Amino acid sequence: VADCTLDNKSYDDSPLDKLLLSIFRNLVTTNTGGVKSDIPGIEGLLAQGRQYMTQELPEGVTYADHTKAQHTMVKNTLGG
Repeated sequence: VADCTLDNKSYDDSPLDKLLLSIFRNLVTTNTGGVKSDIPGIEGLLAQGRQYMTQELPEGVTYADHTKAQHTMVKNTLGG
């Protein structure tokens, strides 16, 4: 944000952060039918989500169907 007065913060992933993010990203890949990203870290997870949420719908799949599938994917990924 152009007029933000807060200092910029950088974040360094610890080995545990990297491990847990890797596990979570693998769950996302499984629960999205194989959506992946080669981008490392949290930015790669965001790319996975963006790709899944904006993918072209297969023939016969409605927006309502895909919305329900998105909610199910999130629930399954977070709930294990």
